[in-house]
Amino acid sequence: CILGNTAASPLAYPCLARFDVPMISYVSEMEGFLRDHLHPQTVRNMLDFTDQFITVSSPVGAGLRNKGVAAERIRVIPCGITEYPTSLDEVRRTELLRSLGVNADTPVIWGCGTLSAIKGTDWFYEICHHVYDAGIQHFQAIWAGIWCGRRCAGRGPPVPRRVRQ
Repeated sequence: CILGNTAASPLAYPCLARFDVPMISYVSEMEGFLRDHLHPQTVRNMLDFTDQFITVSSPVGAGLRNKGVAAERIRVIPCGITEYPTSLDEVRRTELLRSLGVNADTPVIWGCGTLSAIKGTDWFYEICHHVYDAGIQHFQAIWAGIWCGRRCAGRGPPVPRRVRQ
């Protein structure tokens, strides 16, 4: 099978269809992103060539249904990750937190993805400020990701004061 794991993957679907194997599209983008940021033919390719969709949330799946995708072709895996019990023991957890400069008893607000406005860094920043302004000032805000440059957003995103790459 072929797994398209980005919104840009469907650009290649017509060519990949020659392999005559099932195509799965991993979709994390909301309906508005598909409409506003992708060429209509890219979306059409995704809808026409995908045998099964994996979405990261029910709202993303609803957006695909709004585009005519049958519910039985959509599987929602929250956050796109199947949950498994962690094997991170207390020693490894403490070492990991220490490497990030965080005390084990400090609450952490995490964000993850490329550093671009379309990934929600602006919202992450706003949420952290709202938490702080609400009087909760004993926490760390950490965004794990890399800056993707002009090709992603066309401008530098607002990011938290402390960024780990």
